[in-house]
Amino acid sequence: MESNLALTPSKVAELIDSNTRKWRTESIHNTFTEGDAERILCIPLSMNAHKDHIVWQGEATR
Repeated sequence: MESNLALTPSKVAELIDSNTRKWRTESIHNTFTEGDAERILCIPLSMNAHKDHIVWQGEATR
């Protein structure tokens, strides 16, 4: 698979259709290996859009 960095999504939100709240399957299959794409497409999406935020429950690095 040839990669074009200019077209590679940099945020998960770019892989979700904001109107239908469904995965952009073509983009996912073009960006990831077949196995990874299938695992991503198994992740359910919320029908309600949420503002992005960072979630980290681990320890802070020093």
